[in-house]
Amino acid sequence: MSYIVDKYNSLNEVIAAERADSLSTDTSLNLLKSTISSEINEAASGTYGYLADIGITRDREGVMSINSAVLTTVLKNNLDDVEELFTEETS
Repeated sequence: MSYIVDKYNSLNEVIAAERADSLSTDTSLNLLKSTISSEINEAASGTYGYLADIGITRDREGVMSINSAVLTTVLKNNLDDVEELFTEETS
């Protein structure tokens, strides 16, 4: 899970740097960030509907982090339900 969180945070850093640079008026960056955020915020059916339910959250600046205690407990007790959160197809 830390790989996903690290890559998400790295992408946000790149987007922020590009927006602060000469591409600040590039609407494609805003669209990319908005699309990713929408996907993360979309509820899934099942025991765990959101990443926050398994201990993965974002702060006000959009930095994602892992609550290791929550994630460890969830993975230990409900691995199949966590897999469902990441593999469910949406329409």
